[in-house]
Amino acid sequence: MAQSALRDGWRPYCVDMFADADLTRMLAPLRGAGQRIRLIDRFDLALNAISDIDRRVPVIPGGGLENSPNVLRQLHQRHFVPGSSVESIVGVRNPTELFSALFQAGCRVPNFRTGPLHSNEEKRLQTKPWLVKDGSSAGGMGVAWATESNVAMLANVGGRYLQEHIAGIPFSVSCLSCADATNRESRQVTILGACLQLSGICLLYTSPS
Repeated sequence: MAQSALRDGWRPYCVDMFADADLTRMLAPLRGAGQRIRLIDRFDLALNAISDIDRRVPVIPGGGLENSPNVLRQLHQRHFVPGSSVESIVGVRNPTELFSALFQAGCRVPNFRTGPLHSNEEKRLQTKPWLVKDGSSAGGMGVAWATESNVAMLANVGGRYLQEHIAGIPFSVSCLSCADATNRESRQVTILGACLQLSGICLLYTSPS
């Protein structure tokens, strides 16, 4: 995001947990470069990290901050945060709401289950690979192959769910969705970009993890 901001002529401040070498090098030519990176080790510290910055300056959340809705709400209250509302972000983190909306829009979605399995579903689990996913994670963290032990935890651990494994090369697509100004019943969706995951591709000598 910092690179995109620089390309468009902005002089960003970045709240980061690592202060990577590439980010530091990228911001080095800017005036006051030493104050451009605000280092934190918890998301709730982000608010204090930017407390001295004019509240009219746009704040663009990223890096897994969607898993901290309370911090997002406070950001929206104190600063100008363009993009999706907190309610929308919380909604898409719910697999039932997300997959239902995608299905109604005509998209194919994998089978999923948010609660304990019935006996016939347990038999299917033994013949076809499924994934256990954590609804409050980001970047692929908390994803594991479904086994009898971690599937049994679904009834006791909130936020986890089962998703059918679909073979193939994974990729992600960033979209912008907004209501159609001329028709409230329809929405306009624009694809901003796609990202192909290279991990696990043998020709590139990459490992599965």
